[in-house]
Amino acid sequence: MSEKQRLYHQKRAAKKLGRLGEMLAAADDGDWLFLAWAVNVLQTEFSAAARKHIRFPAAAATAAVQSPYAVRKWELETLLALTLSTAKLNHRQPLVMEYATMAAAINLLRDVDNHEGGANLGPADVMLEMARIGHRQFGWQRGFATTERVYRYFYIYGQGKCAEYFEHTYGLPIADFMRTGFYLFAQLHHQPWAKPVTVDGIGVDLELVERALPLLSLNLMGSRNENQKLIAQLQAGAIAAGTSYLPSVFRRYPIVRDDALGAYIAPLPQLIVHRMTVGLYYDVAGGPQALLAEANGRFESYVGKLIAAYYPRFELHPSQSYGKKKARLASPDVLVGDDGQVRVVIECKATKLTYEAQFAQDPIATAKSAFDQLVKGVAQVWRFFSHVRRGIYVGPPVAGDAQGVLLTLDTWMQADAISRDKVIAQALELVAGEAEVIDVDKRPIVFCSMQDLADVMIVSSEEQFFEALSSATEARYHGWDLMEVRRRAGNQKPRDFPLEIADLLPWWALFQGAQDEAKSG
Repeated sequence: MSEKQRLYHQKRAAKKLGRLGEMLAAADDGDWLFLAWAVNVLQTEFSAAARKHIRFPAAAATAAVQSPYAVRKWELETLLALTLSTAKLNHRQPLVMEYATMAAAINLLRDVDNHEGGANLGPADVMLEMARIGHRQFGWQRGFATTERVYRYFYIYGQGKCAEYFEHTYGLPIADFMRTGFYLFAQLHHQPWAKPVTVDGIGVDLELVERALPLLSLNLMGSRNENQKLIAQLQAGAIAAGTSYLPSVFRRYPIVRDDALGAYIAPLPQLIVHRMTVGLYYDVAGGPQALLAEANGRFESYVGKLIAAYYPRFELHPSQSYGKKKARLASPDVLVGDDGQVRVVIECKATKLTYEAQFAQDPIATAKSAFDQLVKGVAQVWRFFSHVRRGIYVGPPVAGDAQGVLLTLDTWMQADAISRDKVIAQALELVAGEAEVIDVDKRPIVFCSMQDLADVMIVSSEEQFFEALSSATEARYHGWDLMEVRRRAGNQKPRDFPLEIADLLPWWALFQGAQDEAKSG
C-alpha cells in the first residue's frame, strides 16, 4: 500500500468517525441504550418484546446473521462504548426510535473499521488481524448462555473456598447471584427499562435483586466514567487498538441503572451471562492467591470430568507422580486412555488472557508472563514424552503416537498461527540445553481452548475426537482452531450436554421452564 493510499484511508476514517461522533453527541445516552436494546432484541428469539418500541422494516426482525438487515451484536457493543465516551451537546434532540437510525450509525462504524484497516494493515498484519477479529466476534457467535459454559464456570469458581470468599465479600451466595442474574437476563430481554419484582417460580425476591444489582450494574454516569477509564488504560498501555476493538464497560457491568426511577436496562442482556460466568474470575482474582490455585485445580478436574462423561469408554487419569523419591516428577494434568493406553496428554492452563493481549500488535510481548506459562506447558509435555521414552515414567502405558494438547481456559491464540509459532519457538529454546529431550519427544502440540474442546466433543464420537486431534497437527491446518478442523471433517451430530447441571444449581430446571414459557407467550 502506498503512502497516498494510507493517507486517503486515514482521512476517510477520520471523516466517518467524526460524522458518527456527531450522531452520538446529538442524543442522550439513555436514548442510545434504548435503541440498542430494541435492535438487539428485535433480532433474537425474543423479537416480539421489541416490536412495540421501534419502527422497522419487516425483514429486519430476523436473527439470521446472513441477512442484509443483520446488526451484529459486537457492533452494538462497540457503538455503545463509543456512545459512553462521546461528549454530549448541550442541546440534544430526542433520538428517532427506528431501525434506520441504528442502521445509519452502524454503517458509519463499518466504514470507520474498513478505512482504519486500510490505513493501518499491511500484508504482514493480516493473520494477527484475523485473531483480533476472532476475539471480538467468536464469543458472540457461539453464545454465552450455553449449559456447558454455565456449568464450567460455576464448577471452577462457584465452589469451595472461592464460593466462601465470594459470599464473604459480597454478602451473597454465588449460587444466588447466578440465579438472580438469570432472572435479570430473562427479564431484560422482555423489558427495556424494568423494575425488580418477586418471581415465585424461581425463588427470586426483591431483596435478592437489590443485593445482586451492585455486582452487575452502574448508574449512567458510573458507566460513562468506567468506560472512559477502560479506554484510557488501554491507550496508556500503548495498545493502538482500532475503534472496533475499544473495551466495553458492559463486560463487567452489563446493566445501567436509573436510580431516580428505580429502574434498569441491559442494552445487551446476553452480557449478563458473560459477567456471571467468565466474569467470576475477577471476583476470585481479588482475593488470596490460594483461590486461583484452587480454581486451577478445579479446571483440571472439570476437563477430566467432561471427557469421561462424553466418552465413558475412555480411561481418565489425573496427573501422575513418578520418578525418584527425593525428586518426584508430575505428569501433565490429564491423561486420556483408550484400550489400555494413554492416547492424549493434556496440560491445562487457566491463565487469564488480558484484554490488551487480545488486540495488541504483539500479544506475546504485551502479556509476556502469561505467555511464559504456555511456553512452560509445551515444554512440560515434551519432557513427559522424554521420560516415557527413557522409562523414567511409571504409570498407565503411553501410546507411541500419543497426542500432546495445551488446553487453555480462555480462548488463547484462536485463529492465531503467529503466536502459536512463537510459543513453540520459545519452548524449543527452553529445552535446548536438555540433551535428554530429543526431536522425537518434541511432538506437534495441539493448542486448544476449553470452549473449542467442548464444542468438538458435543459433535464427535470417540474416533472422530481422536481424528480431529490428529488432523489438527497437519500442515494444512496450521493455525486452525480445533473446532474448525473438526467442522471440515463433516458428519456432526450434536448431543445433549452429559453432566447434570441441577447437581450444581438446583434451580436451573425452574429457570429453563420459566424461560420456555416466556418464549412461547
